[in-house]
Amino acid sequence: MKGVVYTDKDIFINAQNDNANNYRSALSEIAAGRKRSCWIWYVFPILKEEELMVDFYSRYFAFESLDDAKAYAADSLLMERLAEITEAILVHDRPIAEIMGSAIDVDKLHACMTLFQAIAPENNCFERVLNKYYNGKPRRSTLKLIEQI
Repeated sequence: MKGVVYTDKDIFINAQNDNANNYRSALSEIAAGRKRSCWIWYVFPILKEEELMVDFYSRYFAFESLDDAKAYAADSLLMERLAEITEAILVHDRPIAEIMGSAIDVDKLHACMTLFQAIAPENNCFERVLNKYYNGKPRRSTLKLIEQI
């Protein structure tokens, strides 16, 4: 199955607005310091990295190309939300594994922060997450994929 062909930003906006685990729920969980439900795919989107494609939703919401990710980054609502929830992570002084709740979600967040730091560096919250929780290191496999696509 193919991932998102970014011709319609509504796939993310609809998931963030209409789902039982919507964006406001996600933000509330992160503000409380612990991700508890399933929403990472459409709140912290990533490129299609095979080791992170563990289920239907991760494949469905993954960007197929860098242009898809850049189109997402060009949407003011989606980027406002991504920056807001990223800033909510930064207020916590606990290990990222405790905040995100699972190793795979720690890796997905790492991939998302690496991607958006590369394509939207004007918003430094992504770099700040990398610095605070990932020893300042972007995810190598994400950088490699960015170079390849």
